[in-house]
Amino acid sequence: MFSSMAVQEHLIESQDRAAMIDPFVQVAFLNDAIDDLTAANLDLLDAEWFARYARSVDELTARLNAISIEATAEARHRGHDRHCGFFSMKAWIKHHVQLTGSEAHGRIQTMRMFDLLPTWAAAARSGEVGVAQTRLMARVAANPRIHAGTTRVCRIAAR
Repeated sequence: MFSSMAVQEHLIESQDRAAMIDPFVQVAFLNDAIDDLTAANLDLLDAEWFARYARSVDELTARLNAISIEATAEARHRGHDRHCGFFSMKAWIKHHVQLTGSEAHGRIQTMRMFDLLPTWAAAARSGEVGVAQTRLMARVAANPRIHAGTTRVCRIAAR
């Protein structure tokens, strides 16, 4: 129902197909798809297809996590409401997204790692690497003792 109401909203004028629909319309469609997926009868799948299903769900989870990191980067780009008293990204995320401090910190680390390692960011956006692997890599990339070496090795590997 929410998606049918959102579709009736205005379309954003753009040459880019993805930008033509309001982001809330896209979220509404995604919510409806998740509801349908939740109601799916998994007993219809044999073992091989169930394994494919499980992998597909994990890929979707990784892609959605990457979208949340992109939203964090957009909040940073916009200045994260400094004028309203949010003097750090962590404070903004904790308040607006309602995350714990450690989860907000992890998102910020991952956002910085995406900036540092665009190849990894692309793999996360496509679902090739999971959420846990991405979070681990973000912690590694944030470590100042190995930061310089990681950056150099990753740049060589990206060539």
